[in-house]
Amino acid sequence: FAEEVTQWAEKQFRVSSKREDRAVFGYSNGGRFAATIGVDRPDVFGNVFAFSLAVGTPAEFSETPKVSSRFFFCAGRWEESFLKRSADFHKSLLDAGVKSQMVERVSGHDTIMWQEEFAHAVHQAFAK
Repeated sequence: FAEEVTQWAEKQFRVSSKREDRAVFGYSNGGRFAATIGVDRPDVFGNVFAFSLAVGTPAEFSETPKVSSRFFFCAGRWEESFLKRSADFHKSLLDAGVKSQMVERVSGHDTIMWQEEFAHAVHQAFAK
């Protein structure tokens, strides 16, 4: 994903190859994927939008990452397990010295929340 899809996008759409110009986004299972690839490949993705994380445990770091992505999490109050996983992952990043933001909404596992928060995260990540 980090190599083949990004190379395809660079060629097909002439997008930037700079990590700070890139973001990975997902919600639910995709949110967990986005958060994980953001931790594993900060050299490729400078921004991570990880919403309503499904499955798994928080990230653990043996040392503070030298190059890190900026993380944007959100989850709804009415999706308790997704909110807990998102908040736990967010806290583990903060504890490791990684830039991370977390928004809790009065919402369930909901596409409207994800769409609205996606727009906010894009603005915060890329507004100059």
